[in-house]
Parts: sequence; C-alpha cells; structure tokens
Amino acid sequence: MTKSKFGRLSDLGNEATVEQFFVSRLLKDLGYKDSQIKPKASIAELKIARGRKSEKWRPDYAISVAAKVRWICEVKGIEENLDDWVGQSQSYCLALNSGQPGNPVEFFMLTNGVTTRVYRWDDSSPVAEASFGDFVDGNQAYATIRELLAPNAFKPTPTTTPIARGEHILRRRSVT
Repeated sequence: MTKSKFGRLSDLGNEATVEQFFVSRLLKDLGYKDSQIKPKASIAELKIARGRKSEKWRPDYAISVAAKVRWICEVKGIEENLDDWVGQSQSYCLALNSGQPGNPVEFFMLTNGVTTRVYRWDDSSPVAEASFGDFVDGNQAYATIRELLAPNAFKPTPTTTPIARGEHILRRRSVT
C-alpha cells in the first residue's frame, strides 16, 4: 500500500477522488488560501487549439497569486495517460497569457494521482515529476514541486508599461 502525506493511493480512482483526496490537500499544503484556488466551475472556457481544430476548454483549477493566474492544474483518473493532456493544457496557458503583460501563467500541472508532472507553459517536457509516494516532507521530488508552485515562488508580474507623452495603450481584458 503506497502512502503519502495526503493519504493512501488505494483511495484514488476516478478524477473526482483524485481531486478530493489528493489535489485539494496538495494545494493547501503548498500554502494556497481558498481565495487563490479557482475550481473548474468558476474558470472561463477558452478556445484552444486541438490539432487542426479548435475547441472550448477549461482546466480543473486555476491558481492565482497577487490576483493573477500563475498556473493551472488538470486532474485525471488514475488510469489516464497524462501525455494525452499536455497540448490542451499548454494551449490554455497560451490563451491566458495572450494580451497580458509578462506572461503571468508560468506553469501547468498534470496529475492522475499516481504521477504528477509540472511543465513550463511553453514547453512540453516536464520540469518536475513525482509519484504519489514522493509527497512526503523531505522528499526531493516534492521539494522541487514546492519550489516551483508554492505561492512565494512567484514574482510580481508587470501591470503597467511606461507611456510616452501623447501615446495611448489599449489592453485586452483578462479572461479570468
């Protein structure tokens, strides 16, 4: 029986149990407040690329720091292949970053509970990976994920650009 600080792997099955028994506990352990965690129902559905077609999609969570979404999380059931969701998550991050100064969305996380991977928004190779049993204090894989995704890991993003006399700047409104 594999254990972590978030419970037993045997308690995970479908997407809902991975969200409830793993991801929600992980987000709290990383130091996020409820107000920083936007669940799927409160996230804007955006048009993203899906091969040659486009479709509307939204991730399971959007995580904010200083009132800007800094990373998203897509959760799957334990049997699902995370590789199948990299492109969709990447496209959503691109859509969020479009029109915002400084590309505030830095990462996306994919997890099926068994495996958790963190990616930079613009790269399809993971920068961190951990198995369920790695989520214990003192484990290097979990420490790396904490260094990347904890609220204090994010620097403020630029919100204003210096304006020359007589210039006007038009900005798109954020989708979140």
